[in-house]
Amino acid sequence: MAVAVRQFGEVYGRAETAVRTHSGEAISLLDEARKLDVQVNGTFQGDIRRSLAEVYASKASAAFQSGSVTEAVQLARKAKSFNPGDSSAQFILDRVEGKIDALLAEGRGGKGKKAENALKNVIALLGADDPRYQEAKRLLNDLLAATAAQDDD
Repeated sequence: MAVAVRQFGEVYGRAETAVRTHSGEAISLLDEARKLDVQVNGTFQGDIRRSLAEVYASKASAAFQSGSVTEAVQLARKAKSFNPGDSSAQFILDRVEGKIDALLAEGRGGKGKKAENALKNVIALLGADDPRYQEAKRLLNDLLAATAAQDDD
């Protein structure tokens, strides 16, 4: 048991440092620390989960700012899976919701490639169970059918 405690302490210490310094190895170290903590007594599970959520939320923010919206959603959801109350992850998800609404409005009122791309982005960002996904699919199909009909003329 003493060996496991020592090993956990070492890995968790490195993980905390990696989180503070925004090191790329933070997630793998935290995952390793989480597994070792279970072997010891599980006392640090909450702290480790919150740290994992923090790291994933930070990555989600960076992905969103760089325009990788789909990746941002995946990372923010991962953060929320570790800490459902993570406000940074929720902020990213709220921002994405606003972007989805704007893209859907563009698809509803637009024509041509711009509307087509907006609708394809909505479809890529949403799951099939979301009513906006179904609406975007329908609008895209209508738009593509109208474009094909114009091409036939």
